[in-house]
Amino acid sequence: MENADSVEVYFSNGVAMDAEITGTDIYSDIAVLKVDEVPCDENCQPYPLPMANSSMINPAQMVMAIGTPFGLEGSVTHGIVSATGRTMPTTNGFSIPNVIQTDAPLNPGNSGGPLIDLSGEVIGVNRARSGDNLGFAIPSNKARMVADAIIEKGKYEHSWIGIQMLPVSPRAADFMDLNDEASRGVMVVVVVEDGPAEDAGLKSAEEVKINDEIIFINGDIIVGVDGVEVFNSDQIIAHISEKQPGDEIELEYYRDGEKMTTQLELGARPE
Repeated sequence: MENADSVEVYFSNGVAMDAEITGTDIYSDIAVLKVDEVPCDENCQPYPLPMANSSMINPAQMVMAIGTPFGLEGSVTHGIVSATGRTMPTTNGFSIPNVIQTDAPLNPGNSGGPLIDLSGEVIGVNRARSGDNLGFAIPSNKARMVADAIIEKGKYEHSWIGIQMLPVSPRAADFMDLNDEASRGVMVVVVVEDGPAEDAGLKSAEEVKINDEIIFINGDIIVGVDGVEVFNSDQIIAHISEKQPGDEIELEYYRDGEKMTTQLELGARPE
């Protein structure tokens, strides 16, 4: 979509119209299109599908996916919500948090279509199929936030902490003689230059080889964000995704065996 020269929108009455690309967001795979008018006579009244609160959905909930798989218009498949809160890596080095996993069949042509619940409300925007019975959708709450920002400002600014991070490995925990809480934390592997984490004084890890295995040691180990205990990087990414650039978060972390706290002002993710 971001490299498209022209886009056409097809309506259910068979009319096709040229659309303007208002904006795109590659980090959430959402685009906003605009048409000058909706081709409808006096006997019909188009209306948007209602958007559900995606934070309220649960695993095992029945869902349906609507799209045009392999060019077959208006196809409907069904399944369940397999899981929520998934984190999906992308080709640009960042991750999409809080993604919905579903076993509803998604095929080429389903991407961009709605994932709806049995009341007809949209809970997500179908994004990808990774294998048999394994598909993903961007949650409706995120899609709505991104689309509203694109309409208002032309873009959506993602918050950014400016680190690369990994779970503390058992070998690193033993080498550093960490306590139980620190052993379950997330180590700061790289602090990006001139990023929010560097401004907050966070320290990156050292790379060493022990018994032919490369491990990271002596970096700051994050164990809490805004008073919530964290055990993996997905939790941190998901928490930050709900914030805006300029917001402050409180990080609890261990450095050299001592537990510390710092305030960090989130920046805008670089393009």
